[in-house]
Amino acid sequence: MAVRTDIPQIAALRNAVEKHFGHPIESRTDFSLLAQEIERVTHDHIAENTLRRLWGKIAGYGTVFTRTLDVLCRYVGYEHWKTFCTEIQNSSPRESD
Repeated sequence: MAVRTDIPQIAALRNAVEKHFGHPIESRTDFSLLAQEIERVTHDHIAENTLRRLWGKIAGYGTVFTRTLDVLCRYVGYEHWKTFCTEIQNSSPRESD
């Protein structure tokens, strides 16, 4: 299943990944190092270009597969994408009625 990359949960996940990684991910070297780090931690592979697409460094891609999001969520300490989204929703301040 594909998820649109312009939703707030994706931005929150990118922020969580950068925080876990230790700094903003901006250069090709950063993406390469991140891909290696993700594989070391999760034992799952995500291609450097997949990460670049998710961060908006490669234009023309508006979705990402749930499997990719699951791996990124495991990297930052969540069981999977659905758990991450639930946690984000539960921790967000509620708007008043």
